[in-house]
Amino acid sequence: MPANISWGYFSGRDYVEVDGIVAMFYFPYQGETDLFKCRASTFSVSGYPEICIENGYVSFRIEKSLNEMNGQSAIENLLKERDNNLSKIKNGISFANKDVEAFNNSLKKEITDLLMKRKKKVESFLAIASMLEVPVERKEF
Repeated sequence: MPANISWGYFSGRDYVEVDGIVAMFYFPYQGETDLFKCRASTFSVSGYPEICIENGYVSFRIEKSLNEMNGQSAIENLLKERDNNLSKIKNGISFANKDVEAFNNSLKKEITDLLMKRKKKVESFLAIASMLEVPVERKEF
């Protein structure tokens, strides 16, 4: 029977400390913050980077060990990962924007339908009032 071993067993912690860097990237945005918390009808099954939303900025972090940051291509690789994360976030935003646009476009028809129902109801009451020769006063709200 295989043993169930975790990192905590060896170090007394659930993590391992490694020397390295944390690169934070901040990007301004405009719009509704709550939409970042929604899953659009279309979404990436590979997921999105973990983000923080605060004071009109979307931020994310990339952690690299010192070993990963040694070498001529280290900065280039870090920036590629940044660009990849940013692209995933932008794709998620575009999916949410499409859903919002579709919803907003559906509102016009829904509102028009509700207004037409209301108009028909008012016309019915007016028709009944005229048949009964009841004076109807129009009141402005």
